[in-house]
Amino acid sequence: MLDMGRSTATTPAGELTLPYARLTIHHQDSETGQVYFCHPDFAGTWLVTGTSEILMEPAIQERTALKRQIRDYKMILPDGGASSRPGSLGLTLKWCAVLAGFVVIVTLGIMALLGAAIAFITPSMEAVLGETAVKDYLSDYPVVSPGRADWVREIQKKISSSIPDNPYQYQIYFIEEDTPNAMAFPGGHIVVTTGLIELIGEDEDLMAGVMAHETAHVIHRHGLRQIVNQAGPAMAVQLFIGDSSGLIGAITRGSILFSNLSYSRAMELEADASAIQYLRTAEFDPTGLKAFLIRIQALFQDSGPVPTFLSTHPATETRIEKLNER
Repeated sequence: MLDMGRSTATTPAGELTLPYARLTIHHQDSETGQVYFCHPDFAGTWLVTGTSEILMEPAIQERTALKRQIRDYKMILPDGGASSRPGSLGLTLKWCAVLAGFVVIVTLGIMALLGAAIAFITPSMEAVLGETAVKDYLSDYPVVSPGRADWVREIQKKISSSIPDNPYQYQIYFIEEDTPNAMAFPGGHIVVTTGLIELIGEDEDLMAGVMAHETAHVIHRHGLRQIVNQAGPAMAVQLFIGDSSGLIGAITRGSILFSNLSYSRAMELEADASAIQYLRTAEFDPTGLKAFLIRIQALFQDSGPVPTFLSTHPATETRIEKLNER
């Protein structure tokens, strides 16, 4: 019997009580699992247990001196030191594994729910939502009509016309902003800065590369996916039951995020791959997108903060490598 202050064993001569104070572990039989205890006040007397499970008892584990001996002598504990009692490390790890599995299942379920919910948003509905978002965004910038606005629109029209079953009508907006950038909003709304036009100059293939990339973001609904994902599963449930009233608010609240929108690497590579196809079909030089990335990367390589175009279009080196392969 073990309690907080002593150990008691029943012997033919009666009960023998050994105080924990100065109690030591003399030996452990690795084959039988027996553990031998002794005490200096009881010379020649040994307390032998039939199993090493005694070492996992709280009364033993809570005694600092005994626990240190178990560690120093490298005692072999049952199940590697994991007890079958509730609350033990082994049971805790099992529950952690179960919980982790549950979290993974729930996460995958939510992602599937959000992905399916997007299918309930028609292209016409997406165009209205995108218009709400882009107008909110443009309210912070001077909207202009640069000299090459029609030139950019013609390039975009040629690209979008070459895409089979394209459900979107594209609207291009120009803002007075020195930082070269282009952003695609849901439903075919694209914002182009004057800084981008100045950087590209009159190189039609470079401009086509940029517009093809932004067009691909629209076709693959990347912006819409980002906003719906941020809105969460509640929005997905609303869409499933046919209530899209909350989506306009979510789009409007999220429109400011487009100034710092960061697509995933997978989205960027997907947009690049589709852009190459669009450029070939529209009879533009498909190397235009790669040439633009190289130009803008070299321009800002040694100066100041990373421009918006690069911060919102990550993994530029990887993209250039992939474009080289294609």
